[in-house]
Amino acid sequence: MNTQITETNTNQRQQPSQTSSAEENFPFFSTSTRKSRGKIATLPADKRDLINSLLDNGATYGTVVAELSKHSVSLNLQNLSNWYHSGFQDYLRRQDWLTQLTHLQEEAADLPDPSDPSLHQAVLHVGVLKIFQSLKSGLTTSDPVNEVRQLNALARLSRLSAQVKKQANAEANPK
Repeated sequence: MNTQITETNTNQRQQPSQTSSAEENFPFFSTSTRKSRGKIATLPADKRDLINSLLDNGATYGTVVAELSKHSVSLNLQNLSNWYHSGFQDYLRRQDWLTQLTHLQEEAADLPDPSDPSLHQAVLHVGVLKIFQSLKSGLTTSDPVNEVRQLNALARLSRLSAQVKKQANAEANPK
């Protein structure tokens, strides 16, 4: 009976991991309730960071074992293999996510001041164009509920556009 359990666990590890969209967008918010319990997962953060850095730079398992032995940490190749397929993959997803955030922050720095009415007008314009593009493509004709939602959104955007224009005119022509 133990053999069956071991085979089942081995098969489960070999299956490709299925991640939800929440995990893809926010990799540190794992939907898995299971916490890593391997040897490397229990090491202090600075040691795990060193291992992740070495692996990220292409170091072999042997090199990582040798480097960690200098820090009084005894690891074997299986410890590293287990970590590579679990904790290190989490580390890579988090690094990718942080890179994406950095790029978004850099792009946001190029945007005009949020209090500038032209920014609001540009956002509304893009929204209207996207809705028109969707309606024109005919993809919503098979989904009447979605088509009605888009038409309602278009009406709201038109109303907001009129309000932004009215506010801009009021600011340009003070009484």
